[in-house]
Amino acid sequence: MSLIKVKNLCKYYSSGIINQELTKAVDDVSFEIKRNEIVGLMGSSGSGKTTVGRLILRYIKPTSGQIIFDGQDITKLNSTNLRPFRPRMQMIFQNPEASIDPRMSIENFIAEPLRVVKKIDESEVHERVSQLLEDVGLTEDIRKRRACQVSGGQNQRAVIARILASNPEFIVSDEATSNLDVSAQAQIIQLLKKIHEEYNLAILFISHDRELVDIVCDRWFEMERGKIKLRAAISP
Repeated sequence: MSLIKVKNLCKYYSSGIINQELTKAVDDVSFEIKRNEIVGLMGSSGSGKTTVGRLILRYIKPTSGQIIFDGQDITKLNSTNLRPFRPRMQMIFQNPEASIDPRMSIENFIAEPLRVVKKIDESEVHERVSQLLEDVGLTEDIRKRRACQVSGGQNQRAVIARILASNPEFIVSDEATSNLDVSAQAQIIQLLKKIHEEYNLAILFISHDRELVDIVCDRWFEMERGKIKLRAAISP
């Protein structure tokens, strides 16, 4: 059964003050993602792949089309009605440092969804954070540090730990390794594959790197100028 169904999705922008020119960032895109499936979305810069990810999560409003999440049409929901869906759909951004409040310790950053969304008793928060740190390969001594005091790879692991704290069913990974060195990239890729299995996640893996997509994904789409131009399954 599909967790995500995208039907004829479009996002158009108007530019120009006098002569309105229409930019078709996403143009008639349709695909599905099954539960516990990793689907790649490739394309060069400006192809529309990141916009697709943001549209699915309703970070931006589509011009037309449908977004069906777990059988429910979320395309036109307002911010209040979207609130129950937010913990279930999460995004890993390209720059981990920009995702972390520089004033917060790594511990409080990870714990925030537990306190605010899940409303877990404070006596259980410490233990749950410890488990999340272990799940993403971080050691206990990182708890009191801030983003500026750890590496990019460690920050991205902390971001993933915070996402897992919300118990999501679907994650959009938007070029999540592109700002990391080669060693950290490989480690984050292995972590994504690990949490995909352990947490039974569906993942949309956005990347410009075909080799990486072949390693990570079950199948892939390629975008060009806002449209999907190729679809393929990964050979076993």
